[in-house]
Amino acid sequence: MGKRTRVTLVVSFVIIIAIVSLFLYAARVSSYDFEPSAMDGGYEMTVAPEVQRMAQELAAQRQAAQNSSVEIEINGEPPVDAVSGRCRLMAGNPAKNQVDFCVTVTLDATGTRLYQSPVLKPGERAAYVTLEQKLEPGEYPATAEFAVLDPETGVMTGAVDAGIWLRVR
Repeated sequence: MGKRTRVTLVVSFVIIIAIVSLFLYAARVSSYDFEPSAMDGGYEMTVAPEVQRMAQELAAQRQAAQNSSVEIEINGEPPVDAVSGRCRLMAGNPAKNQVDFCVTVTLDATGTRLYQSPVLKPGERAAYVTLEQKLEPGEYPATAEFAVLDPETGVMTGAVDAGIWLRVR
């Protein structure tokens, strides 16, 4: 083995030792020393009472927002028979709602009530109804008001209006 080969081996060996020493030093510096009294086992997270209260309030607000959203169904241009007053209103309370409805139809021009439904539970509808007053043939703008009722108490908690056109023939 020549002198040059020995020098190269020695230099390589010194470099390898320096690299290994650096890794060992870095591992020792970055390691985390546990407290001597620490034991093996799980970690139980504790949440401050004010954080728990805020999380409960957010959950309640989220539920209230879901409960305050309702959908309605109504025929926008229901045909009405001039002789019988029979109207294909198709006013419905979709099954996904969590509230009851009572639907009232009034003429926009006079405010005259033409129809009021019984309480409609989710999934129910007033399909064909008879108007309280007969109308002459023509087209009449009207409003269908959906009174939103609490299903437990029957108390009105809100309302949704829908403009419709009664087509009397």
